[in-house]
Amino acid sequence: MRGNILREQYDDLKRRIDALNVEPRSVCFNYIKSTYGPVNEGYELASSGDRERILKELRDVSRRLWSAGNRPQALALGVLMLNIESQLTPGDDAAFVKQATEALIKESIV
Repeated sequence: MRGNILREQYDDLKRRIDALNVEPRSVCFNYIKSTYGPVNEGYELASSGDRERILKELRDVSRRLWSAGNRPQALALGVLMLNIESQLTPGDDAAFVKQATEALIKESIV
């Protein structure tokens, strides 16, 4: 069930990223590149309770960025959140989301 929701969120996120013009898309990928390492490392080292707080904080920051008009950065955080959450969710849809978000992350780091 949760995997289906992740897949729907990914499809929406990907559609929004694909609709970005060159400059905002570059901002999105640069934000993924600059935040992926610290977020991923912090998440891996965190306890399960802290992991929930990290995801909540990422959601809150993403919403604030979106509301402030910083949509490329908000989309970048969306990629990171879906990547993290898909790693912990069973099922084919979650596996797809994990693979797809990893591809976006890899694309941003290259």
